[in-house]
Amino acid sequence: AGEAGGELANVNRWLGQLNLPPTDAAGLASMAKSTRIGHHDARVVEFANADGKRLLAAVLKNGATSWFFKATGGDTAVKEIKPAFLSFVESAHFPAPGESHE
Repeated sequence: AGEAGGELANVNRWLGQLNLPPTDAAGLASMAKSTRIGHHDARVVEFANADGKRLLAAVLKNGATSWFFKATGGDTAVKEIKPAFLSFVESAHFPAPGESHE
């Protein structure tokens, strides 16, 4: 539930996972792109380090719940799977408020 610490905290955690320095609000604004994936408003973040590692993440919101999708790996491999990754994220379906999650 919620934003799991907020967008900036999550992006800084992901940057740290690739041994990259943290960013600030201005850096986040240039790094995180608002988009529509399927029926969902989403934020997509993508970056790489000098060691050839890349991270691609999408955050979808469903009411008060945030859903995080993340792919990490070699730079070329993550670039190649990006269309399939975004298609997978687009396939996410959430229950309507009050509807069972089963």
